[in-house]
Amino acid sequence: MFEQLIQELSALPQIEAIALGGSRAGSCYDEKSDYDVYLYCTAPIPEAVRKEILCKYCSYMELSNSYWELEDNCTLNNGIDMDILYRDL
Repeated sequence: MFEQLIQELSALPQIEAIALGGSRAGSCYDEKSDYDVYLYCTAPIPEAVRKEILCKYCSYMELSNSYWELEDNCTLNNGIDMDILYRDL
């Protein structure tokens, strides 16, 4: 499921690179660990486009949070939390 979501996001024309960070990027994590996904973009991705993709994979979504930078916070259908951060190249 996570891999399919990343593949779909990587197909967007605005995406130049994707990086996985945090505890799930390594081998030392537990069931409460989340995914931290960094999308490096050449242009903004409209919220409607992000929502359309995320609705397929997430049971809960908070879109367009901006405490530090633009991000979507989600819970995947398998119960794992995920933070997607959009970074302007």
